[in-house]
Amino acid sequence: MGAQVYAKTLLVRGWPDSISPEWIKPLLREALQKGESLPEGVSIRVALHYHPATIKWDNSTKRRIRRLERSVMSAKETPGEAADPGEEKALKSIKALRDKTLGEGSTVADAWCLITVFAEDEDKLYYTVKRMEEVLRRVGFSATRLPYEQTMGFLQGWAAGAPDDEFMKKYPGRLVDEDSAAALMPFTHGSLSDGRGVYVGHRVEKTDGSSCFIDLVERDPEGNKNFVVVGSSGEGKSTFLKALCDSLLLEGYLVIVFDVDGEYRDLCESFGGTWIDHTLASGKYVDPFMIPPPLNENHPDPKVARMIKKENELRLEAVLNGVMRLASLLAGGLSPAEANAADRAITALWKEAEVDRDDPGTWDNCRRLSIHEWYKTLKGLEYDGCRELSEKLWRFFEGAQSRMFSQAEELKIGRANLVVYHVGSSVNNEVEEHTAAVKMSLALDSVWDAVKRNKVAGERWSAVIFDEGQRLLLNDDASNGTNTLATTIRKWNGLMVLATNKPGVLWKGSKGQGGTEGGSGLWSNSAYKVLFWLEQSDMKAVQENAELPEEVLSRLKGLHGTKSFIFRYLDKSAYDVLRLELPDEELRLVKTRKLANANTRNEAL
Repeated sequence: MGAQVYAKTLLVRGWPDSISPEWIKPLLREALQKGESLPEGVSIRVALHYHPATIKWDNSTKRRIRRLERSVMSAKETPGEAADPGEEKALKSIKALRDKTLGEGSTVADAWCLITVFAEDEDKLYYTVKRMEEVLRRVGFSATRLPYEQTMGFLQGWAAGAPDDEFMKKYPGRLVDEDSAAALMPFTHGSLSDGRGVYVGHRVEKTDGSSCFIDLVERDPEGNKNFVVVGSSGEGKSTFLKALCDSLLLEGYLVIVFDVDGEYRDLCESFGGTWIDHTLASGKYVDPFMIPPPLNENHPDPKVARMIKKENELRLEAVLNGVMRLASLLAGGLSPAEANAADRAITALWKEAEVDRDDPGTWDNCRRLSIHEWYKTLKGLEYDGCRELSEKLWRFFEGAQSRMFSQAEELKIGRANLVVYHVGSSVNNEVEEHTAAVKMSLALDSVWDAVKRNKVAGERWSAVIFDEGQRLLLNDDASNGTNTLATTIRKWNGLMVLATNKPGVLWKGSKGQGGTEGGSGLWSNSAYKVLFWLEQSDMKAVQENAELPEEVLSRLKGLHGTKSFIFRYLDKSAYDVLRLELPDEELRLVKTRKLANANTRNEAL
């Protein structure tokens, strides 16, 4: 070859279910010209990596297997349907691996395959890579060109290149047992993940009843992954949320749930999660003056380090926003004079505690303060709006509802995989629902801080789920805070899910629905929409604002009592009608109290 050499590395991402030891021959033949020899100046390199893997045959893995078994069995038992071939093969492979590892003591490994094409000019490189991709597809493979990791991919395929853990984590390998490693057969999905992301449901209108999974990581690590779930009570909305929560936990997410009526207690106990009771009866709450400690800015990634620095600079701003959200929620909104009054009380307290906005070293003095001191300060001020606002807040600090703020408590998430933040004991109770909105708002900044610390630790992704979230969206300040979380969480390896039975709160200007700009932003910043059947007035709000095709709206109107739902993907033109198909054990775990008397899977789902 000449002195100038061009290279392109492909990483195999999809494999056939089984392959011959001669699987490499088509690649070599494709690189040949007229069957004689390699084109002048062209060569290829195929590199395989094996890393020891450990399969944990624990409850999580067993649940995955039962989910596959239920799906395959359900399809076979339904006249006119057939089980998904991919699911049948995956189930067979996983069971074979289980028998080998548990019964025969066999070992397993994750495997990676990288193909590097070398050429002396760019045209030959382009056409050879294109032919490679075509032949890979024909024999059941698929590959990525690694557009942003070419250097790292080249080094991983180089004999002298050291394996890079970050690269391997971003592109998980494929699981193979020791007996088949020589021929790379049979393959199953890496590390006993289903390989296709998070389970959403089974397609209702497909004859094969195929399952629907969405990839929340590989598609776009920093892309929009938020969900909005709407539906009337009893249509399956809460069951879907808990099944999604289950799937996210199986994928290794930290999941934080705001639970309005205690529906998540069984799920929390099943996963060994942390249950935090901040209901009206408990009197516990997160005081917004509990400013979190700064994040560690010594992060190896300069981009992340800059994000951390910016967030640290906004710590005091979070205290201000938290107190103002609280005042707005308690007072039912603030007039300009009342907003000024609330602000004056905050600045007066800061001055007393020697908190200097320009000196971060003084910000921790906020911890000496509390919302009770803020209320007393507000009550003692004589500016416009102070008397009016303190009168509105009297019952929450001195009156019958003062038990709402009996005991300040920090949210301590630690290493928990699931945290359920119980904020209300019942729905359709005005006092309880108002309390739930207040407690959710107070916890918002602490939860946001936990998501950021999760990103800095670099160990797992985060998901924040708001069940019955309409109360937060009915208030401008609270909805804006929720929308800020939704629009920013993707940068911190997270996603947000918000469910409501009042979709009108999502669109500002919806007649009689109390929509806010924050709610509108949340709808726009949610990649996935889940639509259950709705009452007539709520259906009208969707029809007027959601920009759904007429055939989708018509189908939605016919879903009453079916427990089916319409799922809209990130691509606005892509829709599915889905229904959950879960193993009996998982169904018992996720079904809502409204479905407690259901006798069969079909009745519950």
